[in-house]
Amino acid sequence: MVRVAGRLRRRRRNGDNFLDDVAIVELDASVTGVPLVKLEGVDAPEALILGTGRRFAPGTGHSEVAMLDSTLRAAPLRTIDDAACAKAFKGYKARAGERFYARMRCSIDADGRQPLYSGCNGDSGGPLWTGTADAPVQLGVVSWGGDRCGADRLPSVFADVARYRAFIADPAPAWAPTKAGVTVRPRQDVLVVHPGNPCPYASRVLPVYVHLNGRAVWL
Repeated sequence: MVRVAGRLRRRRRNGDNFLDDVAIVELDASVTGVPLVKLEGVDAPEALILGTGRRFAPGTGHSEVAMLDSTLRAAPLRTIDDAACAKAFKGYKARAGERFYARMRCSIDADGRQPLYSGCNGDSGGPLWTGTADAPVQLGVVSWGGDRCGADRLPSVFADVARYRAFIADPAPAWAPTKAGVTVRPRQDVLVVHPGNPCPYASRVLPVYVHLNGRAVWL
């Protein structure tokens, strides 16, 4: 079992809204034998969301046990541009106060027909990715969406990893506040890895990693 050794989050509040919703988590052991994941902002027409969130949208008559079964699932979503996403959320007041900003990335159910796919409670922090299992490309990190998880036909919203590449791959992150003059030891040998890895616990809970100098970090 791989456990979390440290956590570093970049989340900025603007009123009731969270911006820059991305984090890295240091694991206490290496995760090896997995392909590299690239962090890109490519305009892929379609990508996969991966997570262990609710299987059904709230208010659809399913029990809590049925909705929260902790199974790792993937679903295809269609990329939409900033203008379409802003239009979709125009006038919408999310329960937690989130609002769409152009620094975010949006995707929606690929064909608009039942069953509707979307991110939901429990998917936060998981990846939006494209490419192949041997050459995956991560586009986003699940952040928020409509309160009805796609049943309201609202997009899923992601942190756009291309905007945070420098933060994610920083060779010397400050894992905790440090005193002036203290040197933070640089990280070495950065290797980004994909959820198709041989560690079931890590695959289920921490979908995407960076392997750094004998440790692994989650994106």
